[in-house]
Amino acid sequence: MNSAPQFFMWPDRALYLGPSFDPDAHRHHAVQMCVGVNGAFRISLGRGELWHEARGALVGSEVTHQISSQQTAMAFLYLEREFGDYRASLQYISSTEMCVLKADLDASLLESLVNAGQGCTLPDAHQLSDRMLSFFGIQLTVKAASDPRIARVLAKLDQTPDAQCAGKELESIACLSSSRLQHLFRQQVGVPIRRYSLWLRLRRVLTRAAAGDTLMAAAHTAGFSDSAHFSRVFRTMFGIAPSRLFSTGSAAMVSES
Repeated sequence: MNSAPQFFMWPDRALYLGPSFDPDAHRHHAVQMCVGVNGAFRISLGRGELWHEARGALVGSEVTHQISSQQTAMAFLYLEREFGDYRASLQYISSTEMCVLKADLDASLLESLVNAGQGCTLPDAHQLSDRMLSFFGIQLTVKAASDPRIARVLAKLDQTPDAQCAGKELESIACLSSSRLQHLFRQQVGVPIRRYSLWLRLRRVLTRAAAGDTLMAAAHTAGFSDSAHFSRVFRTMFGIAPSRLFSTGSAAMVSES
């Protein structure tokens, strides 16, 4: 695999290919697929108490995990739980399974990963992410019906530049009291409104960075008070400082709006 990291983004998913950054224990809203390209890696569910060796791992939304891979090149696929056709397919991952481990890789997937590591176009990267979905047994299905009140709240957050809205505004959109909105949102989405908003803002920073903005400018546009604030939140979500992954020239980032 090429030593230079590659990072691809679409509205519903993001794919990282390259050397592992071995993050600290962290959790995030996305469902995450992890594949060791040239060897097995270790993963801990929690904060390093118990380690498992695997060639592939599928980690549920909001599950604390940590990866140790030494020199193993990795492929990380992050999936938006709320987006598109596979929302229902991913639901079981967050509700009944914290993590699915795979001991071996499919030969065709391994070949695709090795080839992608030498340089990958956006369409090829999307096909690769589909292969990873298939490897973990996730089929694209009809989107599960969601509560229309929460759907309106999600749409409002998605349409707001910094993904932040006053509680009263969201309550009015949903026609719900504050407590009922918070309860129903968490039931439908899996996390509180504030944490979901934070995930949206982080994704927007990465999207704008992929489009050519500096991290500082992108973070400001997404509503972070300063670069230090963004760095703290990014480290909490991904386990590393953003400068390690997105310093100038360190990663080829490509996005599709």
